[in-house]
Amino acid sequence: MRTVQLLHVLPDGTDHVDWLLEKTGCKEEDLISIRLKTPLFDVENGGSTNGIRLKDHRRIYLEYEGPISGDRGFVTRVAAGEILKWECNGDEWWINVQWSSGENQTIRVAWHGSKPAIGGFCDVYVSASWIS
Repeated sequence: MRTVQLLHVLPDGTDHVDWLLEKTGCKEEDLISIRLKTPLFDVENGGSTNGIRLKDHRRIYLEYEGPISGDRGFVTRVAAGEILKWECNGDEWWINVQWSSGENQTIRVAWHGSKPAIGGFCDVYVSASWIS
């Protein structure tokens, strides 16, 4: 399973990161998408950032960089990697990623509510440790 972080610059010059995750065994064939304020690499080890669940994105975005249709800005890939392990425990996801840079991160996504609904808010915690 693959994952990418895309820097999305909007027409007004503001930006955010779209973190896209490929998930096997889901009903949808699209990518799970979480909007972050900053790339996961910019979150200190043991720190966190806020996120919001977006509508699923098309798989083309695992490779795509460039303008977004409808004058919605421009995306640039800032990181790509492989999801080594993904565990769901109630309203939390534990995801272990090996980034193409060689860095490993364990990411805990804690949803504000019982399930990760579109538009739902979450806290994203980053650690350099492995899931056992």
